[in-house]
Amino acid sequence: MKIFIVAVAAMAVAGSTTLAQRKSPTETTAFVAKAASANAFEMSDLAKEQAKSSEVKSFAKRMIVDHTKVGQALKAAVQAANVSPLPANVPDSKQKSILSNLRRIHGTAFDRPM
Repeated sequence: MKIFIVAVAAMAVAGSTTLAQRKSPTETTAFVAKAASANAFEMSDLAKEQAKSSEVKSFAKRMIVDHTKVGQALKAAVQAANVSPLPANVPDSKQKSILSNLRRIHGTAFDRPM
């Protein structure tokens, strides 16, 4: 799931300038907001703290680094495309609900696939 999110965010960054040139301002703003929200949906901070497996913790650290880079690239692409306002880097309501549920899970239970 995380790899998919990173891939989507990376595609969003790569296509943001081109998209802004082809879509209406409303469509562009909606797309950028969705991409920023996907990047903000960061379960890795929880995994780093709550997982027991060293593999899960290591993967979480790598995802934090990757998502930080993607977020910076998205912001740069949005600025280059003159999309205004810059999107808020916050998860949407569904993502917040998932994060809330994950906060209740610790140790080996957190390490299991969903």
